[in-house]
Order: sequence, then structure tokens, then C-alpha cells
Amino acid sequence: MPVTGLPENASLEPGPIPIPAGEKRAVIDADGVRTELTCPANGPDCNVTVGEDGVVQYTGGKPEVVIVPYTAIQLPEGHELMAGTIPAGEFRQVHQTFDTRTVVTCPADGEDCEVTAVTGNGAESTGGALTVTT
Repeated sequence: MPVTGLPENASLEPGPIPIPAGEKRAVIDADGVRTELTCPANGPDCNVTVGEDGVVQYTGGKPEVVIVPYTAIQLPEGHELMAGTIPAGEFRQVHQTFDTRTVVTCPADGEDCEVTAVTGNGAESTGGALTVTT
């Protein structure tokens, strides 16, 4: 059965996307579009399949699909940022030596910054757009 009502900018790569009931999968394409699929907790697992022709079908539960703006964050090598929420207007120190300090700041005039994934020297934030200062 085709999934209807996908957001206009949703971009899913061909292949299967299994999502256990009550869980979420985030898919990010090369253009930086983050598509989140959430399988309802009170039903069967959601099994989404994207065909080579771009047709999206599912079996089991029907996931909720939303586009979430996010900001990619590049940190200097060896610096780490823990996943979690940084309230608007606050910062987190991610590294300090005798002569340098690196902080990430969530803008005061926007939403809280939710750090959702940390990989290598980078991270992702939804909500506000974090800035990195060394």
C-alpha cells in the first residue's frame, strides 16, 4: 500500500526501512533534508519500502513522516559534544586546554537546540542552529 501524505521535501533512498512499534528512524539525504519516520507505539511494527521508482509502500503500521530542519555541526578533531538539549541562550563547553576553549552556543532568540546524533567530529542539532566557537 503506498504511503500517502509524505511531506513535499521528503527524500528516502531506495530499500527497506524497518521501524519497530514506538520507535523513530531518521533518514538524511545528500541535500541535508532530514526525514523522520515514527511508528505508532500502540500498533504493529512499520515496514517501509522505497522502490527504485521512488514509490513508497508500507506493511504493518503506518508511520508518521515529517521533515525536520537540522544543522550539521563540525567540531575540531578530538572534541566531543554529548547528545541532549541545550536551552536557547545557553552554551556547552566541549573542549579546553591551557590556551584554547571550544564552546557550542544555542541562539537566545530561537528554539532550544536538541543534539540528536554525534558521529566522529560532527553532530546534528534540531530546533535552534548551534554555533561553534574556538
